Amino acid sequence: MSFSFEFPVAIVIAVIHIIISFSLNVSTKYKTVFRIYSILVSLSFIIFYIGFPMFFYDIISDQTASRGIYFEGLAYSYLLLFLPLIVTAIVIFGQWIMKQESFSKPTKYIALTGPSLLLAGLGIMAYYPFMLFFYGFN
Repeated sequence: MSFSFEFPVAIVIAVIHIIISFSLNVSTKYKTVFRIYSILVSLSFIIFYIGFPMFFYDIISDQTASRGIYFEGLAYSYLLLFLPLIVTAIVIFGQWIMKQESFSKPTKYIALTGPSLLLAGLGIMAYYPFMLFFYGFN
């Protein structure tokens, strides 16, 4: 089902996710939990991506059903990989904006709204290339 050139790309995506997760300046209270989460989700993404076509694709008799399971698994892994990163980046940026003394209270919320919408939009727009690369080109 999957092509061999997609395996290194899946590993690169997992490594980039771990690097970004470790480089974010999360508060010390949540730092270890966030790092463990990023490692576990990246490993589960790799295991699902490599393991499903190798072991479970042939067991399911209906190819349409197996492709649906594969598609849903990749969709959930995208959400598990990138949704926490986007939310964490928005929270960190919000904390930075709220600490600034040069802005008034309404200006702080306006300054937080723009980048939050931009990050959320980029997260939504990145879903489609992610799914096209791992599922749509097969």
